[in-house]
Amino acid sequence: MLTLRHKLLPFLNPLSITSDADSKALVELILAYDPGLNLRDDLTNNDIEEFRYHSKQMLTALFPARSSSCLVQHHIFRCNTNKVNIYSIRHQDINDWKCSNQPIILYFHGGGFVFGDIDTYSRYECHLSKSLNMLVLHVDFRLAP
Repeated sequence: MLTLRHKLLPFLNPLSITSDADSKALVELILAYDPGLNLRDDLTNNDIEEFRYHSKQMLTALFPARSSSCLVQHHIFRCNTNKVNIYSIRHQDINDWKCSNQPIILYFHGGGFVFGDIDTYSRYECHLSKSLNMLVLHVDFRLAP
């Protein structure tokens, strides 16, 4: 059975990434949660949900705890009849995004439009906000199918 990674990136062998302790830890994490998703034409909703579940488990394991000093706020932006859900993620010491001259990170999460959401990535985004001392705007979008 082929996994998504092996089908799309056959040249990437995670076992070859062993240059330092952090890389080895990442490889072990990927192998522990590697969701085997057979890329066939007859994928079911259960197959996709299983892939989403395992992907979320792996990604949240990278940053297991969101600091209490990290603030995540939901915002809805509307234009005519359209709306976009956006989350502002910031370390409490950072000014809020109303300051027009403050740099921000506009974060469109990975996942190929199939998996990932604010719960999957907010821990990492909190880490980014704190380490870079910047506000992060997480853009939420509908997942396929």
